[in-house]
Amino acid sequence: MARSSVDHCDQDPYEQPLILRGSTGGSPDFHCPANSRSVSCEARDTGRAMSESADIIRRVYAVMGAGDVERVADSVDTNAEWIPDRSVGEAPRRGRDSVLEFFRDRASMFGEFEAEVEQLFERDDHVLAFIRLAGSGAASGAPFEIRIAHLWTLRDDRIIRGEGYRDRGEALEALGLRE
Repeated sequence: MARSSVDHCDQDPYEQPLILRGSTGGSPDFHCPANSRSVSCEARDTGRAMSESADIIRRVYAVMGAGDVERVADSVDTNAEWIPDRSVGEAPRRGRDSVLEFFRDRASMFGEFEAEVEQLFERDDHVLAFIRLAGSGAASGAPFEIRIAHLWTLRDDRIIRGEGYRDRGEALEALGLRE
């Protein structure tokens, strides 16, 4: 049976998710429930402690939400693979540099944005993240909001594979869960 794990602060994290606000042109404003001292909230012993893998994924989103994709490099295996959702229309990326380039390219499309980690699920060496992205396009200024999912595979505290899903139900199925 899969376990669900997220950060635990003074409030239920499902009600108050981690919100990362940023702009590719300025410094980000991080907000986390209970005004914790770190982006990923301080864990407290609730019987549902966040695993190291989930913590790594939370930190990756925080750093990328700040527009600093390069700081993620240490968390990504040199032979990592990224499989974008088929709606993106891009081929899979192989190798850390290519994977990071994909995310740099995506970040450059946004003017201002907010990336909200709504929920994390874990099963074995996989972490599924439900993400809400909102903001505006860099060129058009047009507002957007999408909800997507990323399924990450980690080994030895490094990301070895990631898959993007527009359909969260498909992502849950890929992890072996159902809605």
